[in-house]
Amino acid sequence: GNPCRDYTGEVTIDSDGVEGLPGSYTFTEADRGAHRFEGLKVSGPGIHRVKAVDAASGLEGEGNPIECVTSIEGTRPFWGDLHGQSEETVGTNSVSSYFSFARDSALVDFAGHQGNDFQITEAVWEEIKHQANAHNEPGRFVAYVGWEWSGNTPVGGDHNVYYPGDDGPLHRSSHVLIEDKSDIDTDCLHVTDLYETLKGKDVLLVPHVGGRYANLEWHDPDLESVVEVYSEWGEFEWFLKEAIGKGYRVGFTCGSDDHKGRPGAAYSGSGSFGVYGGLTCIQADELSRGSLWDAIRARRCYGTSGQRILVEATADGHPMGAAYTTDKGPAIDVRVVGTAAIERIDIVRGVEEVYSYPEDSERSANRVRVAWSGQRIRARNRLVRWDGGLTVDQGSLSNVAGYAFDTPAEGITSVSDQAIHWVSVTTGDADGVTFDLDAAEGTKIAFKTPVLEREVTYATLQHGPVTIDAGGVDMKVVFEMAPTGVRTEARMSFTDEDAPKGTTPYWIRVTQVDGAKAWVSPFYVTVE
Repeated sequence: GNPCRDYTGEVTIDSDGVEGLPGSYTFTEADRGAHRFEGLKVSGPGIHRVKAVDAASGLEGEGNPIECVTSIEGTRPFWGDLHGQSEETVGTNSVSSYFSFARDSALVDFAGHQGNDFQITEAVWEEIKHQANAHNEPGRFVAYVGWEWSGNTPVGGDHNVYYPGDDGPLHRSSHVLIEDKSDIDTDCLHVTDLYETLKGKDVLLVPHVGGRYANLEWHDPDLESVVEVYSEWGEFEWFLKEAIGKGYRVGFTCGSDDHKGRPGAAYSGSGSFGVYGGLTCIQADELSRGSLWDAIRARRCYGTSGQRILVEATADGHPMGAAYTTDKGPAIDVRVVGTAAIERIDIVRGVEEVYSYPEDSERSANRVRVAWSGQRIRARNRLVRWDGGLTVDQGSLSNVAGYAFDTPAEGITSVSDQAIHWVSVTTGDADGVTFDLDAAEGTKIAFKTPVLEREVTYATLQHGPVTIDAGGVDMKVVFEMAPTGVRTEARMSFTDEDAPKGTTPYWIRVTQVDGAKAWVSPFYVTVE
């Protein structure tokens, strides 16, 4: 995630209808690896994707989808990372650099800083507030004042605390690393103490899974409107399902929890961080603290695994996160613009998938995907090491490629006509391989890792995916003919004719063919 500050190369630019961009640009030393073009226009409505290629190396990149509309009616999407910390606590680089990186390098619209409370001295707290307020510029970039209540899991677990304005009180979970104990009487030693202390105040708490995963035995609906379901620590769909299962009315966010000063563009690095940092998209009226605050309070948001996947979703015309009453099952409409081909869109009622689009996934005739996923445990040392390989007993493999590997330290290590070997860790997410298989139907595909050893026949995969449970938390291996995706843009509609009486959450999961995902905040539908 480090910017190439000394880059002075030339790039050629495919503007795809964006007027005002040159056909090429040569970076200067003053650019320090990033150049901002002002005064751009788009030639017409639709989706536009700008591409750039380094003239010397051929390295190329594609920007996020840009949507041009004839008029803006209602809310707009704003992207950000509400979760990370800097050198003032357990991270690296200053809090000033942290916010600057989010704004100028990651190019997100908003950010929050969440230092471990047991490391925040009074001087550090003043600096965090000062830098958040100094970087807050409505219309350009929004920075929130906040901290992490860092209690251990048995007393509540990690909860991010945010304030809507320039200031707010600090109520630590402990003073364990702070010499000055003069304000120790303001500590909240249990999450219920924190609820009581903040009762009636305009504050947002976000339970999340990190080093001390949040304990959902306790919940305050007035303070906790969302939960974080993905970060550099991993993918934690079990967490959102537990919240839903307990009847909590919450939306979904994703962030990085980055400790390297790279909010909004956080690569996983080493240690317990196993995946690229997530992003939250908030549907708000304008880019200001107040507008974003109102939207996230209303659960008008969704999270992704770090890609700016555009999602529009309504239920009977109501926006994502809405709670409403009706006399029949909801009619849900979804539109997705992906950063890669869209593999599937799932509608989940409670914790049960009730519809998937497309209904019949288009799959390759001879290309196989084998993917493994999950985490060992809920707590800190959750990473699963899947180093190993697969073989076929006849025929040959070709066009072998990795699937959803997260860092250069992971991936395929060797390939032959009948074998693939890899190194891989997962932390709730999936890794895998894809390959063309030229073989008879009776060919055996043998999967061998320290976690699981299993054989499946090629013929079996012609009838649908084969999923094998591997223990732990959602650990599994899936063998299947590779899905081909349904283009980068998709629309779908679903009406639940079997909706139960009472209040039921309906939420949406988007999966791309590259493994990227989005989780859309539920509609809370009461059927009378």
